[in-house]
Amino acid sequence: MTGTHPLSQMNRVVTKGEKESPPPQTRQAGDYGKKKRGRVAKTKGRNLWERFKEYEDGILAFMTDQAIPFTNNQAERDIRMTRGHEKVSGGFRSPQGALPDFINLAEIPGELVEIVLSNALREDVESEKISGYNKLSG
Repeated sequence: MTGTHPLSQMNRVVTKGEKESPPPQTRQAGDYGKKKRGRVAKTKGRNLWERFKEYEDGILAFMTDQAIPFTNNQAERDIRMTRGHEKVSGGFRSPQGALPDFINLAEIPGELVEIVLSNALREDVESEKISGYNKLSG
C-alpha cells in the first residue's frame, strides 16, 4: 500500500471492511416459536465501518484543506487550561489573564483576531458578566 494516495488506500480499506463485517442477520424465532423483539445488535467492526462510510469526506479532509488541523487538540487544550483554573480557584481569571485564551479561541474558527478583540473591547459585556459572577460567588 505504500506509494499510493491515502484517500485511495482508505477506500480500499473501507471496501474490505464491508466484506469482513456484513450487516446483521434477521432474528430467528426464539422460544415457543415467537419472533424475538428489538433491533439486531451490530458488531463493533460493523459500527466502525458505518462511521467511516458516513464521514469518509471529513476523516482525511486535513490532507486536502490546509485550513483544517490534523487534530483539534489545541482547542481542547485551550479550554482545558481555562476549566482547570476555574476548578482550582473557584472563579474566573482576570480579564488580563483571560486575554491569551480568548485570542487562541478566536483563532480556531478562522475569524480574524483583530475583529474579535475589537468587538470584545467595544462591547465589554463578557467582562461585566465575569465580574458580576465573581461578586456573587465571592
